[in-house]
Amino acid sequence: MDSQPQINDKLLSFPVCPTKQESNAMKGAFILLIVLAHNTLLVPTTSVVQHYFYQFHYFTFFILPFLYPPRQLSIRRIGDYFIRFYIPYFWLFLITFLAYNILLKHDVLDFSRFVSVFFNPEISRIKEITGFHFLWFLPVFCLFSILRDFYSSSRLMFQFILFGLALFVHFSGFMGLPSYYEYRIQIPLGVVQSFYFFPMGIITLWVLRYVPGFRIQQEYKSMYNKWYARCLSILIFTILSFDFMRDGELGASAWTGEMRNIFLSVFFFILIYLFRGIILHLPLLQTLGKYSLEIYLFHVFVYNGLILFFYKLGVVMNPFIGIIVFFGTLFISLSIIKLLKKTDFIQKIFFPKELMALKDVLK
Repeated sequence: MDSQPQINDKLLSFPVCPTKQESNAMKGAFILLIVLAHNTLLVPTTSVVQHYFYQFHYFTFFILPFLYPPRQLSIRRIGDYFIRFYIPYFWLFLITFLAYNILLKHDVLDFSRFVSVFFNPEISRIKEITGFHFLWFLPVFCLFSILRDFYSSSRLMFQFILFGLALFVHFSGFMGLPSYYEYRIQIPLGVVQSFYFFPMGIITLWVLRYVPGFRIQQEYKSMYNKWYARCLSILIFTILSFDFMRDGELGASAWTGEMRNIFLSVFFFILIYLFRGIILHLPLLQTLGKYSLEIYLFHVFVYNGLILFFYKLGVVMNPFIGIIVFFGTLFISLSIIKLLKKTDFIQKIFFPKELMALKDVLK
């Protein structure tokens, strides 16, 4: 969902960075997993399979930016991030807030709570007043992008400090301190959630750059080295997956379970990354990746609409209907997005890419 930087000298000196086509294909695979994980007919709620998918299904979008070359943080770039993510966040938050409270709950509108939750995007609080979970992603990814730019352009000492803070977010609850879930409610703007994804991105970058067998310099030497890295990543990911299925989310102990969950998302990402040269030739993944952010924002509404449609028809819900809903969600979401993209005004009002795009509309 993060924009791919243009090819330049920095990119050429940053060998782990995928090309734009590779990045789109990877994001296409990631958004497919998200749509699948949210389909309760195929992945039942509270099932071990859903818990398993939820260990890495959206984490991958937070790992990918760490493979991009460092970006110099500036006031202009911070403004672009806020415009790109907070504008659609505001519109969707407002629309779902009004619809949920007026049409479904028939409740009095509490705009003080609207403001409170808007600037403290904790997932359960967003669900309480909008009826949906998914909106948390936009403000969290906004702050995450700013912190990632600061991290990648900082000196080594500051990078270790940020990495230490990120690990603290993961493990504080095991040290007799408030847990991640408590901190994310107390601290606004998605700060805690943003730090939560840092270890996965940093560890992935370290593995691809420094670990023998995965080092990017080795990957392109021969076909043997490519398949060695791919098979190794499949083996590690399979072992971690079996461990999760056996011991559950917490694992044999809280510490080892949390570490296992971190590496589960790391090696799922690495697995897709190492196969990027193959999947980039799939046109569907290219299209899905290109519109991954928009699909993420629309698929929840389309999915729920299709479920309601089949319920009204009296259809018995089963995995076969789940497959129809899965592909229907993708197709209808893409159709809506492409229709909206044809209207330049709507594009600039609801999905501006940068500050200047919004200024043009206001003029």
